Amino acid sequence: MESGVIQKLDKILNTWLEESSEPFNVCVARKGILFFNQGYGKRNREPVTPDTKHLVYSITKAISGTLFMIFVEKGLVKLDDPVSNILPIKTSKLL
Repeated sequence: MESGVIQKLDKILNTWLEESSEPFNVCVARKGILFFNQGYGKRNREPVTPDTKHLVYSITKAISGTLFMIFVEKGLVKLDDPVSNILPIKTSKLL
């Protein structure tokens, strides 16, 4: 990673925190190497750390969809595969 990138990222994230005042975590990794893992702000009056748990609400849909499409691109699943072929549980248990 280029010199100074982490410092620039930290500055941008601190500005974001000042503007939003919503606590958050940022993790940056590439090819299995963790470059940056930092918490920003406070939750319940405690500083946010990389281990702080957050409610993620609807963002899980975007993450799940992105991961699924990565699996499609890698040929691990097909778009028209039945869900029952992918999930390890019987669909009858869901109904």
